[in-house]
Amino acid sequence: MQNENAVEVLRVWSVPKGPNQFVIEPLWDDAGYWGIMLVDIARHVAKAHARRYGGEENQALGRIGQLFAVEWQQPTSPAEEVR
Repeated sequence: MQNENAVEVLRVWSVPKGPNQFVIEPLWDDAGYWGIMLVDIARHVAKAHARRYGGEENQALGRIGQLFAVEWQQPTSPAEEVR
């Protein structure tokens, strides 16, 4: 989709067995909007995962939610300031 008003808010890099790197633009004054976006991302990831590896989207989405909850309670790494 092309939109001249579009703004990049998230960029993510991942290295196998290495740290993830993020660029985040905190665009919204209500942090809750990030929750909506993260759920949208999870749904797109589940669809892409099912397409690539087989299985059902709902199963992939359930697994994403499961590990999200675990990571929420016991982070595997601290949140660091991003640029």
